[in-house]
Amino acid sequence: MAKTTADGLRLLPGDDGTLPVRIRWVDVRDIPEAIAVDGGLLYVMAAELTAYDLKDGSVAWMYEEEGVAIEADGGVVIGLDGPDVVRVIAPFNYDLRVDRRTGRLLSMGSGGDEPAAGFSPLPAPAPTQFRVSSGLEEIVGRWPDGRVAWRLAVSDPFVNPTNAVQAGDGIALVTAGQHIVVLEPVT
Repeated sequence: MAKTTADGLRLLPGDDGTLPVRIRWVDVRDIPEAIAVDGGLLYVMAAELTAYDLKDGSVAWMYEEEGVAIEADGGVVIGLDGPDVVRVIAPFNYDLRVDRRTGRLLSMGSGGDEPAAGFSPLPAPAPTQFRVSSGLEEIVGRWPDGRVAWRLAVSDPFVNPTNAVQAGDGIALVTAGQHIVVLEPVT
């Protein structure tokens, strides 16, 4: 199971001194490039493709190339290819297809300059309760009126953060410190 704290990551209160969210779970992956939500799973494409359970951060499955990191030059998109296949396309780098239930490799080829027929990107809806802006050293969640609700501070930025996405009742994001984080509202 993933953790609720990580080195180099601090959740800080907003303008009113309270925290309306808490870290549900956090994990660290080498060079995470894309995230996508699929029902109760969070897919993270880093040096490997990992499917996390959104509720507790446990790894449902992972696909990794033996002895090799799966790397891209950017533009990574996670989607589906029919009802049973997760497909990850990195233009000009790779086109990965795995079984949606198990993560078993179905095919790995070169990525073209356009997504192949049958590919349907998973939606990446913006968080509904907060406006989230991602920077290298800090990710800020704001209330609809613009006041700061919470901040995630990163001590050692290394990669570009991803846009935050609505993940069930929570928010999933990747920090510049390579943290995969799911925040949940404090009730």
